[in-house]
Amino acid sequence: MDLDGVEAEHFKFIKRFLGVKNDTEVVRVLLRQYWRQHKEELEPSLQHFNLNEEGVMILDHSFTPPRIIQVSFTPDGTAECELCDSPTCRHIQFALSIPEVTEILSKRR
Repeated sequence: MDLDGVEAEHFKFIKRFLGVKNDTEVVRVLLRQYWRQHKEELEPSLQHFNLNEEGVMILDHSFTPPRIIQVSFTPDGTAECELCDSPTCRHIQFALSIPEVTEILSKRR
């Protein structure tokens, strides 16, 4: 670890404050703390889960526990979200941003 004098002193202070002896453990504790504080910003709330014959399944992390939501595509190319009952919800918008989905929809037309 290459730290200047001030950073090295800060690191030693944090190490003593946390009561750990290993430098790696200091980094591990600080990363864990940072993750807890910024998890919402760092982890996407919507994630592509699966593509199936019906449409696309999306994992929505805004629910506890995370919930899988089906966005179905009709033969005429419209999208339906099983949860929101809206043609413009965030699940549909996300589904339409997935390259594999847009490719499949363009082939249907």
